[in-house]
Amino acid sequence: MTGSLVLVADDPAALASFCGALLEVEPLPGLSPTHWRVPWPAGGFLEIDQSSRCSP
Repeated sequence: MTGSLVLVADDPAALASFCGALLEVEPLPGLSPTHWRVPWPAGGFLEIDQSSRCSP
C-alpha cells in the first residue's frame, strides 16, 4: 500500500503506540505535537491526529 490512512483519536500518542506495537514498527512524530505517523510494513503510513474542536 502506498499513501496514508487517517485516524482521529482523543489520545493520538497512545493509539500510535498501540498500533506500532501491533505492526511491530516504531511510531514517528508527525507535523504537530498531536500528530503521529505509524509506518505500514508494506509502505505508506497510518496518520493519527487529535480531533480539532473546530472540525465538524
